[in-house]
Amino acid sequence: MSPPRASSSLWLAAGAGLSGVLLGGAAVYLGRQQTPPPQPPPVLQPIAEPAPVAAAAPAERPPTLAEAVAGTMNSVVNLESSAGLGAGIIVDPSGIVLTNYHVLAEALRPPPTLFGARLGAVPELTARFANDRRVGATVLVADPEEDLAIVRLEPAKGEPAVFEAAAIGRSSELVVGQDVFAIGNPLGLRNTVSRGIVSAVDRTGILGDSQRAVLQLDASINVGNSGGPLFNLDGELVGIVVARPEQAQGIAFALPMDHVRGFLEALTAPEGARSGVIGVTLGSTDPKPAQARAQGYGAGLVVGNVDAEGPADTAGLRQGDVIVALRGKRLDGLEDTSIASLSAHLQKTVRGMFEGEVLAVMVVRGAEVLDLQLEVAAASARDQVGIDAEEQLGLRLDGEADQPTVVTVLPGTRLWGDPDALVGSRIRSVMGADIESYEDLAGRLSEVRRLRQDRGTAPRVLLGVELADGSPSAALLQLR
Repeated sequence: MSPPRASSSLWLAAGAGLSGVLLGGAAVYLGRQQTPPPQPPPVLQPIAEPAPVAAAAPAERPPTLAEAVAGTMNSVVNLESSAGLGAGIIVDPSGIVLTNYHVLAEALRPPPTLFGARLGAVPELTARFANDRRVGATVLVADPEEDLAIVRLEPAKGEPAVFEAAAIGRSSELVVGQDVFAIGNPLGLRNTVSRGIVSAVDRTGILGDSQRAVLQLDASINVGNSGGPLFNLDGELVGIVVARPEQAQGIAFALPMDHVRGFLEALTAPEGARSGVIGVTLGSTDPKPAQARAQGYGAGLVVGNVDAEGPADTAGLRQGDVIVALRGKRLDGLEDTSIASLSAHLQKTVRGMFEGEVLAVMVVRGAEVLDLQLEVAAASARDQVGIDAEEQLGLRLDGEADQPTVVTVLPGTRLWGDPDALVGSRIRSVMGADIESYEDLAGRLSEVRRLRQDRGTAPRVLLGVELADGSPSAALLQLR
């Protein structure tokens, strides 16, 4: 049941769409219709913060599995179409359903055409409840990189339009050995409940993005469970079932709800989501600091500056600490332990996280080995421009300059021209659009990213620059 690779193009079922949202480097593809014209976008309310759980009275009995299932079943839907089946979970009473992208991928592919005429019908998507009620559904958002999709239920006129939404919990509070259960549509057996435990948290190297963390379960998961919810015994949604190894039994994986929550919040944030940051810069360029070696670690990253009141500072990280493990994985266990590779690993891990997610970090401080929990923050608007320039164009910008100024052409950047000549130059235009400020560049990079997703390939981008000597020039870059 491993999710298929995302296709190079994406078509969404006709219906209302959403405004574009950028998820820290991952694109949210939008529902479009050609005729009739698109209707105004639906209003999605921000997902409410999980309410603090009051301490149970000593005599209070914890809920049984049967009680927890009964309290959550009405928020689960089975998603069915001629192209496949899966499950979803209602996260808003207006009928907003969360599922996996790969559950809908085949149904979202455009039907073949011949001389402009469509061959075959558009697959209809139906949501079926435990009581066998069926409701039409429309895809609003689908993101193959995150393997997440948003569906809106569309009851017929006169039918109830308010639905029972799941309570959203914190995946960061899960512990290994904790009881959980999944509800899904395995092999078409609707509303099947599978019980298990959390076998591991922060498991990486499972999905296409090797640094994305998932929850490991021992629940019985099969084809059709994808997109379905993972609950704790308090009936709180703590994950979305995403995959299981084809050759394994008793091993399955779920996207942690803290990450999924960031995805959902990005859909309602006015500025969209931004890349994660923890507020540190690195110090020594020695990948094998003596402080770490003395504690038995063969590689580590020395912390330089720590931003006051930033995530790292709040969690207790200090200048001079040596980071030796992320998410329970030792850095000396990576294939490449050069300082450049270790730094890139930390950077990619943090940038791929949403605001509010928790990053487990192990550090060596003198003779101590400490476990710290860093709650990731979102990059500032200015920092996000620099991150996007690095990740899309392969150019590192001067964060102190008033206008976008190149300080480094990153290794691996595909550039037609002299990279040394670009150092110190100001970006004056991107694909013909004038750039006068970081704000201008931010908007243009958003458009460039959208162009890349629409084409499904990495196009070439023409930059107009003003060289350090004041003369105009141009550079042709291939998006990374």
